[in-house]
Amino acid sequence: MHHHFPAAKLILSDEDQGYLDWFHHRLVHDLSGRLAEGFWTALVMPTLLHEPIIAHAAIALSSAHKNAVLASDRTQLEYELFFMRHYNESLRHLRSAIGLGGKTISSLALVSCLLYTLLEQVRGRIEQAEMHLQSGLRLLKDVHESLCVNMYGTTLLKRSTSVDLDQVRIMQGFASLHLESQFLGTSSPGIDILVQSSIEDVPSRTFQSIEEARYSLNKLVHAILLISRRFLRMTATEREDRLNRLDIHNQALDLLQDWLKTYKSTNFCVTKKDRDCQVGHTILLNHYEMALIMWGHIGCTSESGYEVHTAKFLAILEHSVEIWHLLPSLSAAQSTSVGDNLATPLFFTALKCRDRRIRLQAVRLLNTIPFSQGGWSCLLMSKIAAEIVTLEQDASTDHFLKDSFDVTDTQTFAGVETSPQSSSKLIHDVRISSWDTSTDTVSLRCQQWTDDGGVITFYHDMIISQ
Repeated sequence: MHHHFPAAKLILSDEDQGYLDWFHHRLVHDLSGRLAEGFWTALVMPTLLHEPIIAHAAIALSSAHKNAVLASDRTQLEYELFFMRHYNESLRHLRSAIGLGGKTISSLALVSCLLYTLLEQVRGRIEQAEMHLQSGLRLLKDVHESLCVNMYGTTLLKRSTSVDLDQVRIMQGFASLHLESQFLGTSSPGIDILVQSSIEDVPSRTFQSIEEARYSLNKLVHAILLISRRFLRMTATEREDRLNRLDIHNQALDLLQDWLKTYKSTNFCVTKKDRDCQVGHTILLNHYEMALIMWGHIGCTSESGYEVHTAKFLAILEHSVEIWHLLPSLSAAQSTSVGDNLATPLFFTALKCRDRRIRLQAVRLLNTIPFSQGGWSCLLMSKIAAEIVTLEQDASTDHFLKDSFDVTDTQTFAGVETSPQSSSKLIHDVRISSWDTSTDTVSLRCQQWTDDGGVITFYHDMIISQ
C-alpha cells in the first residue's frame, strides 16, 4: 500500500516513539489473531514512519492498549488528552487526504477504519467500534461495487483475480471483525457483507495450513450467520416462502461437508507433543460443531429446537475443557489468538444449549479464560450469558457458578435440578444496545419469538462489574 502524495515529515516526541515501540513489541503480538495474517506487517508497519494517518492511529491505539493492560502513573485526564490528540490528528489527516481521491486513499481509509475499530474495542467502547466498522463496510462496498452481488438480502463480495493481496488482507480484516460483532455487538442493523476474496472457499484437495482451514471455515460460519439473521428480520410468511423456494439448507450442508472432507484429507501431523497444533485442531472442531448447529437452525423460530443439538453442545464443552487444560503450556504466539477462538463457541453454547447444566458449565469456563481483547473479553461474555440464563429460567445462577461443580467436570450431568424452560421465555437474540462505562452498566437488547412467528423486543440493564 503505497501513498501517491508527498510523504509528511513526522515529528515524534520520545513519548510518541515509546508508544510505537510498544506497538511493535507488544500490541501487534497481542492482537495478532484479530485480523488477517500479514495485515500488520504488510499494511501497517511499512507506513508508520511516513503516513500520518496510520502513525497517529497506531500511537493512539498503543496508548489505549497500554493503558488497558498496565498500571500507569499518569492521571486519567493526562491519558485522555494524549490519546485524543493522536486520534484527532489521524482523523484530520484522513479528511485532508480523502480530498485527493484515488484507490490508495481508499486503502488508507479502510486500514484506518480497522485500526479505529480495534482502538474503540480496546477502550471498551463497543458502540463507537461498531460505528467505525460499519463506516468501513460501507466504504468497502463502494470501492468494490463491481464485485458486489445480492445473496438472500446479504451483500456478497465476490472473488476476483483483479484484487491484489493487500486488498485481500483488508477484506479479510473486515470479515473477521464483522463476524465477531455479529456474535456480540451493538443493536445497529448496519450493512452485512460476506467477503469471498481471491482465496478459494474450499481448496480442491488439501489446506496448506491450519490458518487457511480456519479462514475457510470462518467464511462458511459467517455466511450461515448472516443468512440466519436475514431470515429473522422477515415476516413469518416471507420466511416460509423463501425457505420453500431456496435450497439453502442443502447448499450450506454441502459446503460444510466439503470443508470437513478437505480438512480430513490434509495431514497436519497433529501430535500430543505439538501443543499449539493440537489446540488449533481442537478449536477448529469446535467451530465446525457450532456451524452444524447454526446450519440446522436456519429459518427456525423455536428456540426449543436447539434441544436436538445437545450432543453437539456437549462436544463443544468437552473440546473446550481439553484446550483449557493446555492453556498454560501454549507458546506466546498461539496463546494470543486462543481466547477469542475458544470463547465464541462457548458463548454460543451458553446462550443456545437447552441443557442447563451444559450452559452453566460453558458460562463458568468462559469466566476462567484469562483472555481479553478490550471490550470483547471472555469475562464479559460469561456475565452476559449468565444473565440470559437467569432471565430465561427465573432463577439465579450464582449458586451454580461458585461452588456447585468443578469447571472441568463434563461427566456428571445427572442429578441437578433445573427449572423448566418455557418456550416463551427463551431469548433468540441478545445484543449490547449501550454501555455506560462510568457506571459499568450494559443495556442488553433481547428478542423473543411469539407464537405466530413475530418478535418481542425488550431491554435489560446489568452491571458487569458485579
